[in-house]
Amino acid sequence: MPDMSAEAATFERVRRRLLAAGILGGFGARTAVLALTARLPGEGVTTVAIGLARAVSAAGDAVLLLDAVGGPQGAAATLGAAPTPLVVAAAGANTVDLEEHIVAGAANAAGVDLALVQKHGDFAAWAPLLDQLRSRYPLVIIDAGSLQSGDPYFWAMAADHSVLVLDPAKATYEVLERFRASLEGSSLQLAGFIMNRRPFPVPERIYRFATQGQGS
Repeated sequence: MPDMSAEAATFERVRRRLLAAGILGGFGARTAVLALTARLPGEGVTTVAIGLARAVSAAGDAVLLLDAVGGPQGAAATLGAAPTPLVVAAAGANTVDLEEHIVAGAANAAGVDLALVQKHGDFAAWAPLLDQLRSRYPLVIIDAGSLQSGDPYFWAMAADHSVLVLDPAKATYEVLERFRASLEGSSLQLAGFIMNRRPFPVPERIYRFATQGQGS
């Protein structure tokens, strides 16, 4: 592995773990769409989305980072970019000229492109645009924000996998048990989780949470 910063090395390990789990495509898959979400705002979804996109790019694959949050907390603002928003509001919408909406190299890495979704409408409206993105990028990473907004439930329909970003300071075992119970019967199925800002080893029981019906 070439020399890299500690942060880059961390996200490279995350990339390899997700690839090994089949979450980033691979094994003959043509493309993959990954939605990142969190229970609460401020758990680091945008930071993880950007870091993972950079790691994927450094490994040689083109990737689109889709900012579905917007505002000062979204990926576009974090990166200091101002793409023309993709507005998808009506079912049956025609395909759009992506060149007008995509910022190339927005994450300070060749191969990482950025787009901003201002409105996502209903899933029937989003599907044609998603097909365009799938045909262009081996990987689309969606910064879907927190579950408090409700948007990640929508993006879970567009994504092949949804992964939860957890802040250890906000994710005690008891909190996670209640959270898992709240997901039972919902449309959101998690493929796994990423522990963000982890200053200490993760207790075994936290890992067990992810292996009991909601990912690994």
